[in-house]
Amino acid sequence: MCAFTVFAFAQPVHAEKIIHGTAFDLESNKVAYIEIHRFPSDTRHKVIYAEPSGDVFARKELDYSSGKSTPGFTQTNRRLDEVIEVSHLSDGALSVRYAVEGKSVKEKTLKNADDLVIDAGFNNFVLEHWDKLLAGDSLEFDYLLPTRQQRFRLKAERDDCRDEAATCFTIRPANGFFALLMKPLKLKYVDGVLEQFSGRSNIAQDSGDYHQVRIEYVPLEIAKECADSEACVLNHAREGVSLQGGGDQSTALARY
Repeated sequence: MCAFTVFAFAQPVHAEKIIHGTAFDLESNKVAYIEIHRFPSDTRHKVIYAEPSGDVFARKELDYSSGKSTPGFTQTNRRLDEVIEVSHLSDGALSVRYAVEGKSVKEKTLKNADDLVIDAGFNNFVLEHWDKLLAGDSLEFDYLLPTRQQRFRLKAERDDCRDEAATCFTIRPANGFFALLMKPLKLKYVDGVLEQFSGRSNIAQDSGDYHQVRIEYVPLEIAKECADSEACVLNHAREGVSLQGGGDQSTALARY
C-alpha cells in the first residue's frame, strides 16, 4: 500500500523483523506510550513499553508453548511498580499473580483453564476463527482478567469498516448489562494482519487507571548490529514513525 512508503528504507542483511506500536489516547489523541514487539522464536514474544521520550517503563514476555491463544506471560510496569504473572501448571490449571508495590499481593489458581484466552492471545483467537467471524457468526469465549484473577465472558463479531480494504471486528462483554457499561474493543485487519487496536490497554498509568487507546502498528526491519541494542532499536523506531501524525499512516502487526 502506498501509505507504507513513509516507513520504507533499504532492508539490511540479517535484518530482524520488529513491530512498533504507537498508542494514542482516545480522548486527546496524544501519544500515551510506544511499544516494541520482538519475536525471538515461534513461541516467544517480548515487548518493551516506553514513554514518547523513549524512556522504557514496562516490559512483558509471553510464551505460546501452551497454545497460540493461551500464552503464559510476565509483565512489569515501573509506573506503579506493578507485576503480573500468569503461568500454566501441569494439571491444566493456571497460576495468576498480581502485585503492586506497597499494596496487597493477589495470588490465585484457576482450574480447567486450558481454553482460556489470555492477553495478546486474543489476536490468534480471531485468526483461528476467521472464517466463522467473516460469515457473521458471533463467538463467545472466556478471557482472563489477571488484575481480578477471574474469567470474563466476551463475544467477538464482525463489524463495519470505513476502509473497504480492511476487515473489522468488535469484542465486547457477552453479558448485555456489562456491554452497556464497558466500551468494546475494536480490531482492524488488512490481509489478515492486525493493523489497529482500539479500547482499554493492558498498560496502567501512574494513577493505576488503564489507558484507553488506539494503537497503530508498523513493521520495521532492524539491522542485527542495531537489534542487539535496546536503545538503538528504540531510536530507530522513533525515527521511522512520526509521533505527531495522530495515526493517519497505514500500519500492521505481524501474526503472533
